[in-house]
Amino acid sequence: LKKALELEKTTLLVAMSKDFGISEEQLEIVEYSPLMRELDQVLLQYKSWFDQSLDTPITNLFATSKVFNLPMGTVVIFGSRQDELATLLYPLIHSIAGGNYTVLVPEASTSSTLAAIEYIVNKYLHPSRVFLAQRELPISQIEQIYANHGIDMIFDSRGSESSKQNAALASKYGVRYVSNAPGKNV
Repeated sequence: LKKALELEKTTLLVAMSKDFGISEEQLEIVEYSPLMRELDQVLLQYKSWFDQSLDTPITNLFATSKVFNLPMGTVVIFGSRQDELATLLYPLIHSIAGGNYTVLVPEASTSSTLAAIEYIVNKYLHPSRVFLAQRELPISQIEQIYANHGIDMIFDSRGSESSKQNAALASKYGVRYVSNAPGKNV
């Protein structure tokens, strides 16, 4: 992901500049650089999160003991059209670092930023690790996903009626639900 964002930095900045009407230089400072710092921070801590060595009991003298932190499983990230970069990519960084399969579900949008994110995800990230839904899913389809697939966590950045319905479905199926919607943090 880091390499992809570095290679496609110009693509992302041009798209955001087109959407926000702000210069690419300003966007690099305000949007892109904090995203890359977050990625660097996760990469610095990554080794400490996984493969922790432990003392091996004397009975297993020639063996080594390690703790392997298994991934949570499947994470679904519902992004907001108001800030696709923050609501899709920041949670994606942590989901990938945790070894999770991630489904990105952007809100219906025609923004250049979303098109750039779709391009980066489809070109650089393996579909066995990240799936990008091409449009916002109807609530009936989301319920089928809950019922038929093992979703372990929902991260929702939308502040809409569908977000409330999604929270109710998460509760119904016993799935962890995190809301990062404007004005709400559950």
